[in-house]
Amino acid sequence: MGAATQAMRALFDHRPWNWATMATWTLGYALSYLLLQLVLAAMEVTGTHRVEGDEAISLAIDLRALPQNADPDVWRPCLERRRRQLPWVGWATTAVLFLFTGLVAWAAAVGNAQAWTVWALVALFAASSAAPRAWAASRARVVERLLSQLV
Repeated sequence: MGAATQAMRALFDHRPWNWATMATWTLGYALSYLLLQLVLAAMEVTGTHRVEGDEAISLAIDLRALPQNADPDVWRPCLERRRRQLPWVGWATTAVLFLFTGLVAWAAAVGNAQAWTVWALVALFAASSAAPRAWAASRARVVERLLSQLV
């Protein structure tokens, strides 16, 4: 997000790329995200926000194993819902990364006199854009294995 914000500033304010500003924006976004996660965790502890079973499903996927007492009638719908969600998560995240890549590439070409450092950032974004789909596909394979274990 910091790179995208810096790219927009470079394009619309006609300013050269500023790595310190990008780092500041990135840190601000990271701290905002951390604060949001803490608020959501506090809401969950107080019971005002709860998604039943999601934590257990995520843990089972992380551990690649079902709990000993997993009831197929409860777990199957939850795992099937997760299986349907994963491709969308992978594609949506990849799409956002491609948008960021395009925005930073535009800033590199138009607002920064073809600076190689900004193009290196474009290359990093482009290279990382395959990761969300690979992560989602890996998780989907684990979900498939867990579904096959339900009797």
